[in-house]
Amino acid sequence: MKSSFKGFDKLQKELKRMQRNVNKTMREFNGDVPLEKLLTTAFIAKHTAFNNYENWLSNGGFVFETQEEYNNLDETALDSYVRDSTCFQSWKEMLDAAASEAITASLDF
Repeated sequence: MKSSFKGFDKLQKELKRMQRNVNKTMREFNGDVPLEKLLTTAFIAKHTAFNNYENWLSNGGFVFETQEEYNNLDETALDSYVRDSTCFQSWKEMLDAAASEAITASLDF
């Protein structure tokens, strides 16, 4: 009987660890998330021919320093660049995939 309690204790500890990770992830991804947190070097290397998102965007002629400049990017041109240089069909699809990978990594399940 005692060994089954040890297994339950381990399960309970693991569930608590998972809950802490969920809470941490919810705090981290609540609201605006910086591009560098989503478009990690690993994500960019996996989905483009570049090693960081700055070089990839710059190669496509998309350079911005401020949120306002980012908001004014030509989304049609950006979608076209994404289609031509990645496996994604749009900038939104790429960001969604990056967010999914970042959240999964943050959860550490």
